[in-house]
Amino acid sequence: MNDLLIARLREAFPEDGMLGKEGGEIVGTSGRIWVIDLNGATFNYVRGSHNWAVSIGLCEEKRPSFGVIHAPAGDITRVGGKNVPALSNGDPINRCQRSEPNGSGAVSSVFL
Repeated sequence: MNDLLIARLREAFPEDGMLGKEGGEIVGTSGRIWVIDLNGATFNYVRGSHNWAVSIGLCEEKRPSFGVIHAPAGDITRVGGKNVPALSNGDPINRCQRSEPNGSGAVSSVFL
């Protein structure tokens, strides 16, 4: 799957770099790098588990700018980025704040 994703991204963005967690690094010339992480896809998928997803992130000039996570078993796709609103299956993801159990008042954001 890693090789397929890299091949498809290379077709669409031939000057971008690619980095796959499961191998495959291609140096690009655009200053953009696509990072692919199969989040337990190989191990859990082969064993029939539903706990796996595919994550693809884009860094521009070494800064994260876009990401997508797709969990096929749960039919969940989440996207968001610098110029892309945070969406879960096409619906907006609202930021939420909550206090940590220890009462520290730390702020958490729901995103990807």
